[in-house]
Amino acid sequence: MKIYLMAALTACLLLMPAPAISKDRTGLGTSTREVTLFFDKAGVLKPEIRDIPRNKYVEFEIRAVIEQLIAGSANYGRTVPQSAKINRVFVDSRNIVYLDFNSRFKKDHPGGITCEILTVASITRTIFANFDALAVQILSDGREMKTLAGHLDTLHPLTREEVQEWIYPKRRRRR
Repeated sequence: MKIYLMAALTACLLLMPAPAISKDRTGLGTSTREVTLFFDKAGVLKPEIRDIPRNKYVEFEIRAVIEQLIAGSANYGRTVPQSAKINRVFVDSRNIVYLDFNSRFKKDHPGGITCEILTVASITRTIFANFDALAVQILSDGREMKTLAGHLDTLHPLTREEVQEWIYPKRRRRR
């Protein structure tokens, strides 16, 4: 009985929308808010400004941002496969954003270290630019992924600093 009660309580908590962690929660009465998305231009992430619907629940705004990334850009290259879909967005009490993509996200990824870095960095930089997230965990069909395309460790939530290190590795001193 206790196990069923705990399972039901956990399910309820997971389904409840989290409090807003948006950087800009002013103007909730307006219908849209401006966000920055990051797309590929010759191996470099470039910002693009878009408008998304405002919502008092941050998960809905995060979903809208990810759907915009999936839709792509008229000016820059795609970083997320067009066949990808976002199944679920969850924000925990520590402000870690969990993004659960469908299986096409991984299956249809073009592969290669550069594309993998661009995809993960595009997603995480977009989240960090628009929301006060501590880290981003990328999932596929509700499960952690060891890696997206064989090069980056995506088993744990990714911090801003970790992703920054992938993009701009520190130069090691020669001795």
